[in-house]
Amino acid sequence: MLHALDALNGVAAKIGSGIRQRAAIASVFACAGLVFLVSAGFAIAAGYLTLAQEMPAHLAALGTAAVLALIGGVLLIIATNRRRRVTALTSRSLHGMLSHEAEDLTDFVVRETVARIQRKPSSAVLTAVALGVVVGLMRRNPP
Repeated sequence: MLHALDALNGVAAKIGSGIRQRAAIASVFACAGLVFLVSAGFAIAAGYLTLAQEMPAHLAALGTAAVLALIGGVLLIIATNRRRRVTALTSRSLHGMLSHEAEDLTDFVVRETVARIQRKPSSAVLTAVALGVVVGLMRRNPP
């Protein structure tokens, strides 16, 4: 049973380290995105001010808005296509890896439990009875 807990702990540690790693990467991307957003704001303001010197202010604002809409549309198309491709590539491999590890862990726990019951059947019966009593007492007095 100790080996099953060690294996379960190993799987949990792998998942936890993956989550921590992705959180760290996401925070770095968020900071970089914030800096990029501020710099893009200054670039947009500079572009508008430059256009406002050459043409009327309403036409400069309209030109700036058109360029931003065009860039936003292109980024949206790129992000949509990339997300579909990344989801298709990663979901199968990650799902397959985790399901394979879960199946191995389940098989190991079942084998370990059957071996323990075969070694000491009386202990298994007493444990089952004790667990049944505990569950029965817990259900009798609902919280």
